[in-house]
Amino acid sequence: MVMLVVPLEKSVFIRFQMRDPHGKEVEKTAECKEWGADVKHFPAKPDRMSHWQALGSHTNGTSMFINGPALPSPNALFVMKESGIYYLTMEIHLMKQRMIPGGWTWNHIAIPPVTIKVEKPQTKDDKP
Repeated sequence: MVMLVVPLEKSVFIRFQMRDPHGKEVEKTAECKEWGADVKHFPAKPDRMSHWQALGSHTNGTSMFINGPALPSPNALFVMKESGIYYLTMEIHLMKQRMIPGGWTWNHIAIPPVTIKVEKPQTKDDKP
């Protein structure tokens, strides 16, 4: 079993970046600027966190996920002006809880940036 702790505060949870179909950085919305804005002050111990645990095949096959903040859609995070394939990069910050002599401790886990493709379909307002 892996016990992870997910921040409920978006300013320390995920940092987003996006590149447009031409490789240029995409302008962030006000909402996006709040996400990951304070990662450098990631807490040393859980404060306003939620547990996220996954049980593997060695268990009865159940798993439990309690969500942190709901993630907004890409177009709520970035000003996507033209149709095409965009590249959304996320740097995710979590904590792993572990037992040490005398109590618990938590390790900050930063998942290296993960990039996914996001397609903005062509609309009638797009110029050919």
